[in-house]
Amino acid sequence: MRVACDEVRKRGRLKRVATKYHIPPSTLRGRLKGRLPHVVAHQDTQRLSMVQEDDLATWVLFQASIGEPPTHTQIKDLAQRICYERGDNDQVGKRWVRSFLARHPVLKTQRPRRIDAARLKCATEEVIRPWFDYLRIPVVKAIPPQFR
Repeated sequence: MRVACDEVRKRGRLKRVATKYHIPPSTLRGRLKGRLPHVVAHQDTQRLSMVQEDDLATWVLFQASIGEPPTHTQIKDLAQRICYERGDNDQVGKRWVRSFLARHPVLKTQRPRRIDAARLKCATEEVIRPWFDYLRIPVVKAIPPQFR
């Protein structure tokens, strides 16, 4: 978008530049007049701030990395708790999780898989050792041990 705007400012051919970059002319015209992208312009109407959403996305990725990816319901419940902590008692919308996942494409829905008997019997040290190596992630190492 920035390249297209620069080209229009230099050459002045809005429709040709819009066609070249596959951008609707009205969108390009609006950006040249200073209009912000929809995602940026409507951040103040979101239930969670971008920082809170980024932290939530980091938590989801961490949970997935340790083998416990949260469900959509768990993500929605956590977002609701964050809103309650801020003093916002309204319910999070029913499509909030879908929009959250769209805003954070690094998160994608993963289907849980059952472990069949053949895979269970093949659980040898050579197979399991790389899994423990995977847990040497700095975030996992930072978790203090808990004794009961």
